[in-house]
Amino acid sequence: MKKPEILAPAGSYEAMEAAIKAGADAVYMGGSMFGARAFADNPDEKALVEAIHYTHFYGKKLYLTLNTLLKEEELPMVRDYLMPYYEAGLDGIIIQDMGVFSYVKEHFPGLFLHASTQMNITGIEGARLLKELGAVRIVPARELSLEEIAAIKRETGLEIEVFVHGALCYCYSGRCLMSSMLGGRSGNRGRCAQPCRLPYEAAGKKSCLLSPKDLCSIRLLPDLIKAGIDSFKIEGRMKNPQYVAVITSIYKKYRDRYLSALDQPYEVEEEDWQILLEAYNRGGFTDGYFHHHNGPSMMSMERPNHRGVLAGTIQKVKGDQIVIGLEREVHKGDVLEIETSAKEDIVLTSPIDCTKENPLVLKGRKLKLIKPGQTVLRTKNPWQEEKIRTQFLLPQKKRIISGSGTFLLGQPARLTLWTIDQEDGEAYQEIAVEGPVVLQAEGRPLTKEQIKKPLMQTGNSRFEWENLQITVDENVFLPVGAIKSLRREGFLQLQKGLEEKSHRKKTNREGEKEKQKKTVIAENKLSFSEEQLPEFRVSAEDKETIELLLKIPEAKSLCIPVEEYDWKEREEICRKIKEAGKKIYYSLPAVFRERERLYYDTQWEAMNEEAPDGFLIHTIDELAWIRGKEVAGLNLILASSLYGYNQSAIDVYDELLKKEESICYMMPYELNQRELAELDWEKCEMLVYGRMPLMVSAQCLTNNVKGCQKQAGYLKMTDRYRKDFFVRNHCSHCYNTIYNGIPVSFHGMKQEIEPLRPMALRFHFTTETEKEMRQILKVFFQEWNGERTDKDAYKKTDLPGDFTRGHFKRGIE
Repeated sequence: MKKPEILAPAGSYEAMEAAIKAGADAVYMGGSMFGARAFADNPDEKALVEAIHYTHFYGKKLYLTLNTLLKEEELPMVRDYLMPYYEAGLDGIIIQDMGVFSYVKEHFPGLFLHASTQMNITGIEGARLLKELGAVRIVPARELSLEEIAAIKRETGLEIEVFVHGALCYCYSGRCLMSSMLGGRSGNRGRCAQPCRLPYEAAGKKSCLLSPKDLCSIRLLPDLIKAGIDSFKIEGRMKNPQYVAVITSIYKKYRDRYLSALDQPYEVEEEDWQILLEAYNRGGFTDGYFHHHNGPSMMSMERPNHRGVLAGTIQKVKGDQIVIGLEREVHKGDVLEIETSAKEDIVLTSPIDCTKENPLVLKGRKLKLIKPGQTVLRTKNPWQEEKIRTQFLLPQKKRIISGSGTFLLGQPARLTLWTIDQEDGEAYQEIAVEGPVVLQAEGRPLTKEQIKKPLMQTGNSRFEWENLQITVDENVFLPVGAIKSLRREGFLQLQKGLEEKSHRKKTNREGEKEKQKKTVIAENKLSFSEEQLPEFRVSAEDKETIELLLKIPEAKSLCIPVEEYDWKEREEICRKIKEAGKKIYYSLPAVFRERERLYYDTQWEAMNEEAPDGFLIHTIDELAWIRGKEVAGLNLILASSLYGYNQSAIDVYDELLKKEESICYMMPYELNQRELAELDWEKCEMLVYGRMPLMVSAQCLTNNVKGCQKQAGYLKMTDRYRKDFFVRNHCSHCYNTIYNGIPVSFHGMKQEIEPLRPMALRFHFTTETEKEMRQILKVFFQEWNGERTDKDAYKKTDLPGDFTRGHFKRGIE
């Protein structure tokens, strides 16, 4: 079986060193720009180049995270940003943005491209598309089952990198706008504020409803290896070096143990399991989605932060003293938390070492909250951290070398050094250096041992000798200093050779080619007649709302959620919409995994015969799937989740769908007015009213708080500020969408929107009543038809409830 790579996180140079010392085969880390962990201690250019050299010295790899979405003005910065790392031999780059993907492929030949989990690849079709575009590795969505992952590997032959340990997102990666919309910190730009770890209330339950447990798949390693996974990825670029070292070392240990003893039972030692828990866990671990679709057992709703391990229970409370019966040893400096019924945890520090055979007596305050039987957790263990630091962080990691030296009379002293690749046993790097001419001894000649001894000294270098063969003539002499100098030069050249083995030459490409952009003339505002209006496209989440929209004349085009209809219902609603003189678009589901692909394969012929006016697609997998259908003239609307933040990304989609399809792009939600105006799309539509989809999740909030109801609908969720959100159950395909409680509305903003020249205005209805939908569409129709021109004429009664302008004015960092 192939040995999977252990891929460790490095949020700092120190964490990178810790990972390599602990046995990582590769590390991934961000630089000073464009990484998904903007608040990590990311290295500057000099330190990152040194990190590349450090990893290469030990025969390991370093992958750079460039896994955020870039704006149009930022894309040209990529060349100068990447060039030093490219020249230093960067092994690969992890990318989310399609435009960045295309740009790097063009300007940095030979650099391996990895498709980030932020691309939300959920199936074979999407993976094949990325392979066609130049990816050598994909990081599929973390929500996939082991069977789905194995199928992608089997059908595409791509390298597959899978998260095996660390924090999980509640949302499909790349499909979250919650941090962005609520606080202006975009997860797509590396600035997630982690709103999923905050408390919410739904169905009478108040807790951290969106907080998953941390993933731990150490017990599943045999299954993962058999599935053909190439890289075991540990999450944690915000964690300290001790965390990185200990998690890396344990996964390496069990990978190697399993592969070296395939005929032996595989079992994880309890001591190692406890070490993993002690490093970080949120209410225990989950083995993720490998064998589960979702469920409350995967969630840590009561505790979104580190829970530590059980230290003991309260035995007695007397005066200011607390007596704790211990389940394990406690060390001086350990931080202990007492979980109280009032959910106001009391934090104490142990002043002494104490074995579990003896009760621990502590002094404390607020003792009225403490009762016998309450749980005591250890959430910080300085003794364990120091042990990890001593074992992994402090010692210098050595590279094993061999060599040969020749010291022949009248010839220059020569030292040849080489290292062996630990994987295949072949020579990995070899160098030879020469010193001064070997002289005839005038007095006592040097023996072989006298020459060998100074050569074998390694001092503070990163080398350790395995074997050194010496050939020496009789009656020779060299100063000891010259012999040491020969060794130092050999070490210097070997280190340089190892570090620079993968160096590349600077590319000759001067930067992105200037693209001809259409000029948007803001001054030439048109007064639209009814025939000239942008198309009013209206979408909804359920059949009942679609039936209501049939009666509203301003809804010129209806976008129906095909997942809500069986084929007979779909045929009937299609007939009704066409009889009403409206256009019909089929909206594919927001999640498109293998099950969905197989189902829609069976439905394609019927859907095609129903002749909808177009399809709304949300994911790379849907784009790849529909691209493979041999049907010309499709009208395709690319949802905003197929991000087009820069012109290069738009060009990629144009090229992929260059047959005879008519492509319309939904404008990205996070770009502001100026940034939208910079992009050149032939056709685009803009969401002008609707609740923003903040998350698309494989989890089901209804199932987690009430149990599975097997009924589509909305569940209201409230945050700590009493703001509402609406969670839609998509039961036909078993996923959730969380919508903002306050809709985006661009009423009264025709003058600002008109220069962007949208061919369509999108209205997305969720919980609105028929009366509210009629009023909303009427207000917008009157404005765009010229019947309303004064912004001040809009009153609170014109539109129902509060609204937001989203990012149209403010944008994101």
